[in-house]
Amino acid sequence: MIALRNENKIFIDGDFEPFYIDDVFGFKRSLKDEIVFVLVNPTGENRNTIVPGTNKEVVIAGMSYEIVQI
Repeated sequence: MIALRNENKIFIDGDFEPFYIDDVFGFKRSLKDEIVFVLVNPTGENRNTIVPGTNKEVVIAGMSYEIVQI
């Protein structure tokens, strides 16, 4: 995650919006026309969730995270 942050300006300078939905928490970073969501599933079970503000459904494995670029 640190390498990803260092390689992508959006994770340094982008606007930050945290969220929590159905046992999944994360944040949205936006910078100019780029939007990235980081979704974290701290449970031991897979979770299906919709990326906030989109109709994109993702499955996040238990105890892991997903990065979704819009």
